[in-house]
Amino acid sequence: MKSRHIFSFDHYSGILGFVCTLSLITACASPPPPPPELQGDYLDRAQTQEKQGIRVTAGVPSAEESKKLFGAPLYRRGVQPVWLKIENYTDEYISFLPVGLDPAYFSPIEAANLNVKAEQVTKSSSLVNQLFYKAGLGNNVPPGGNSSGFIFSILDEGTKAFNVDVIGKSGLVTFTFFIPVPGLRVDHYNVDWQKLYPVEEITDLSRDEMIEQMESAICCVLDKKNANMGDPLNLVVIGDVDDVYYAFIRAGWDETETINKSSSWKTMKSFVSGGEYRYSPVSALYVFGRPQDVAFQKARDNIHERNHLRLWMSSNVIKANRCGWDKSAVISACVSPRKPLPHTRSTLM
Repeated sequence: MKSRHIFSFDHYSGILGFVCTLSLITACASPPPPPPELQGDYLDRAQTQEKQGIRVTAGVPSAEESKKLFGAPLYRRGVQPVWLKIENYTDEYISFLPVGLDPAYFSPIEAANLNVKAEQVTKSSSLVNQLFYKAGLGNNVPPGGNSSGFIFSILDEGTKAFNVDVIGKSGLVTFTFFIPVPGLRVDHYNVDWQKLYPVEEITDLSRDEMIEQMESAICCVLDKKNANMGDPLNLVVIGDVDDVYYAFIRAGWDETETINKSSSWKTMKSFVSGGEYRYSPVSALYVFGRPQDVAFQKARDNIHERNHLRLWMSSNVIKANRCGWDKSAVISACVSPRKPLPHTRSTLM
């Protein structure tokens, strides 16, 4: 088998390197749930969490919903409203800390006037300011009371990850949310997790068996015809699929779009202008006879400099007596830089 780099969409768009990541482990022998439903409005998609007498409900409007709510193209301005409802069932006053959700959040008046030029200010501008101000979330919630409204955050397309920090005399209470937002065509939404492997192909391994199998596993990614090798598989992750996925998002990795007319056009514009495109598509590389199940990337200042992370779920599970897990899935991964040195390649970790 010849060993050489594989021509890919990344190379075509000017991306000269890869970061490949291979191994994930499911929390049990049964496959993970399908991708979250994105139908309905932001309130239908809202998630609720409750702890220590405090209940928080969070929803994230899409670009279209935000424009209808506020009469302005907030996503184009880089602003993403997050709706919160905080219910206080304790006997003390509590306060919401907006910097926990986004240290660079916008005030309602700032969000209303962002990118608005002086000559565009009219008599109706004060009405717009009032609309945004009244929609904002009150930070303080009395005992037995509730507060609801919007926080205006920096735009994150795809899955919106954020914390809701609430503090009172008893201390700080933190809620962590991962909310999929319609609009971005994320690649892993097309993966049918329940049909990746037949039940009879799932292998239950001990720790030593897993290490032995890893040592004998394929070293590198392949092209679609299994004719040429690419970058090495240099990382194995063990854990619940959702936990692993959200951990990468919290660590600053962005989801990637599928290759389509819209994403290809945005990639080309970024390539020509040298601008940043956080969700640019990642080309398909193959392990286990299929392209990556999930791809992430970390963008730099421009599209020519970004790191790629590709993940493939294996058919192996391993017993993990921690965090209440019965079994965890093994996930293989390949990581590669966007601008590698000439004639160099990632090494196995």
